[in-house]
Amino acid sequence: MTTQPLSNQELGKLAPSLFTTEPYYEASDKYHFISTISVVDEIRSYGWYPVSASESSVRDEAKEGFQQHCVRFRQLDDFLNPGQNVLELLLFNSHDRSKKFSISAGIYRFVCANGLVVADSVFESYDKKAKDHLRT
Repeated sequence: MTTQPLSNQELGKLAPSLFTTEPYYEASDKYHFISTISVVDEIRSYGWYPVSASESSVRDEAKEGFQQHCVRFRQLDDFLNPGQNVLELLLFNSHDRSKKFSISAGIYRFVCANGLVVADSVFESYDKKAKDHLRT
């Protein structure tokens, strides 16, 4: 995990599949291609910056460049003034139909540096506990 935002050139070294411009050839006409790097650029425009990128290995060499990939984003303030935890956005996608496009929220804990991803129901539970604690 980096302490500064990653450029597109750095992202390309970590996960070349982010830059794929068309779907895997076996995708049907119903498949809607979403350019990952276009979404990365759009998320940047809202003040979220990529801090890491990864992609799955492939068993079938024909799927190289189309495989599952993930990009993690943080806001600039979390680079400048990191706390114990930071909120991250996680973008998941693939161009071979193995993973649908999604964006999730996660919490990165610096204490154990585990990159914990928390489900929505956990956020709701955490929010309820925080509100209950404030009432007492």
